[in-house]
Amino acid sequence: MTSAEGGPRSPQEAFEQARRLAEQGQHAEAEALLRAALQNRKRDFRLTNLLGVVLRRSGRPAEAILMFEAARRLDPKSASPLVNLANTHMAAHDGKKAAQAALLATRLDPKRAGNWHLLGQAQRLAGQNGEAVRSLSRALFLDPSHVDAVIDLAGTHLDLGRTEQAMGVVVEALQRLPDNGRLRAVEVRLLLQAGLVDAAKAKIAAVLEAEPGNLDALLAAARIAGRQDRRGANAYLQ
Repeated sequence: MTSAEGGPRSPQEAFEQARRLAEQGQHAEAEALLRAALQNRKRDFRLTNLLGVVLRRSGRPAEAILMFEAARRLDPKSASPLVNLANTHMAAHDGKKAAQAALLATRLDPKRAGNWHLLGQAQRLAGQNGEAVRSLSRALFLDPSHVDAVIDLAGTHLDLGRTEQAMGVVVEALQRLPDNGRLRAVEVRLLLQAGLVDAAKAKIAAVLEAEPGNLDALLAAARIAGRQDRRGANAYLQ
């Protein structure tokens, strides 16, 4: 229910309305609604945390960080503002601060695979590849179907010069998710990087048979063809 002036009556209504506005890209309207609601509910955790999200999406990370820190003080047991802080620092390419926030999130909610994935991403950005491998492996232990964690773990192994381990991660994941086009495209890229062109061609054919529009596979096919015939490469991309 809304007030006679058309605004939300309760914090819950304000939260839901602001979230819808934010999802529609109406960030200024969402911010105004949240600030108005917080005038009467200054210690409302959900409104404060959402305002931080809206500010981040509006391109105002410094203000967003202040809101997430305020949300942390309002509910120290919630991992949500820490995840939001980590994502904000990630967007600013500050892997160290992102990793610090994500680590705290894993301590508050250690069974959520997404928190460990975020920590691994942040550690990788900070150049802490050994720690990233452990965090991303933990994410996969908790959720073996977490495709982004698979791809990031393989990428971290590559950062460490471990092509064989990277391939092993992807092959194992494909045993669980044999029809995943993203994983098959990563497998192709790893084969090409290892110089196994014939094997890559076979994998590309399998990917395109299952998913004719897979852009990664098309690009890989174009790269192979382009080594021998530029016109052949262009044919894949038309």
